[in-house]
Amino acid sequence: MIQKLPNTDASFPESSNNGISPVVKVTPGTSDIPVIGSILNETEDMESNQIDEATKKEMDKRLESIVSIKSTSSNPYDYIKNNKDFDYLVQQKNAGLKYMLQKFKASKENGLREYIMAIACSKILNENPDEKKWDTGKGWYEQYASKEFIIKSKSLKEIYILALDSMMPVDEGLNSEMKYISIDGTKLEYINESEKAEILTYFNKKYNIKTMDASFEKLQEMGMVKDINSIEGILLTISKVEIADKNSVIVNGYKFKSGLGAVGVQSKIINKDGKWKVESKGMTWIS
Repeated sequence: MIQKLPNTDASFPESSNNGISPVVKVTPGTSDIPVIGSILNETEDMESNQIDEATKKEMDKRLESIVSIKSTSSNPYDYIKNNKDFDYLVQQKNAGLKYMLQKFKASKENGLREYIMAIACSKILNENPDEKKWDTGKGWYEQYASKEFIIKSKSLKEIYILALDSMMPVDEGLNSEMKYISIDGTKLEYINESEKAEILTYFNKKYNIKTMDASFEKLQEMGMVKDINSIEGILLTISKVEIADKNSVIVNGYKFKSGLGAVGVQSKIINKDGKWKVESKGMTWIS
């Protein structure tokens, strides 16, 4: 996967295959890339609201129309190209998503129908097609179910703590004479304010230093940014979370001190015997 750090002067890969960490000049800022992507949008609302029966029947009809197309192509995307029935499914948004999730749960098949539903769900959720990691419809559904499981199991707070803490020993020189630790809470999605407070408390107690919830922009507003992009503490930010399955999460983030003093870190966090732990970590870039 390729991710660009907010407002960086260069693109960089989240992982390095040659063992060399690319050098980038960093200026933290606002990112329009969500932590986990557009998964589980309004999931709880979807569970509590019933789909209108007429809409459900119409979606049944449209889905059947798509999979009934006579074609010699084995490419599912050929079935939905310029297809108004497929467009209709996507246009139903949450109702369409809920409808297809129910179909997935009940289906014992893994054929064209499931693949079409997976494409539609992916479009509804605004998932990046370049980051597609499934080869079958059920493959997409299993990934979605894993994301839902992680979020609903309230594991994210622990995962965030492990990921953020794994950044601290990387390029440890950046920690020298730090006066505080700032954690960008705006990037900690799908946890509540109480859980965010617990994360701050963890770092405050472990490192015996002032810890706050503040993004780079907030630090600027507070007058804590010097020389355009230099701070007297450490800013820890989660940039991306990739949930592979119910027991494996890849987290990318970075530790920032200045434009020429920052480091990207990728951590693999796994659940073993009911406990989350960092299995591996590595530097992805350095400035």
